Amino acid sequence: MKSNIEKVYGKFPKKVYLKNHKVDLGLVDDIKSKGDSISEMIGFVRQDKQDVEMAISKMRMIKTSYNSTISMADELDDLYNTFDEMAYELGIEIPDEIYSIGSNSKELRRLTDELAKLIDNI
Repeated sequence: MKSNIEKVYGKFPKKVYLKNHKVDLGLVDDIKSKGDSISEMIGFVRQDKQDVEMAISKMRMIKTSYNSTISMADELDDLYNTFDEMAYELGIEIPDEIYSIGSNSKELRRLTDELAKLIDNI
């Protein structure tokens, strides 16, 4: 007859394969590591998504204001041209301050067009 200890030992598997247990523990560590990396990446992607949404919103605003910006440049051009014609008729020179303001309309139009092209290329 077997003793109680022998009965208990008899219920255990005859061989224990430690290599299998190491592999299983290694897989758990790999899963945890990948999970941590993915959690971190979720934060980065969430922030990128917000940044892109904000950029798209700004691009929509720019597209909406494009015509009004060009109109502002046209109005300034018209005023400058009228002033230039009057100054020529009167035989006076255009002050440097007025001349630089007049060139601002061309700069505004150029920058607005470049910006619109950038947005259209996206």
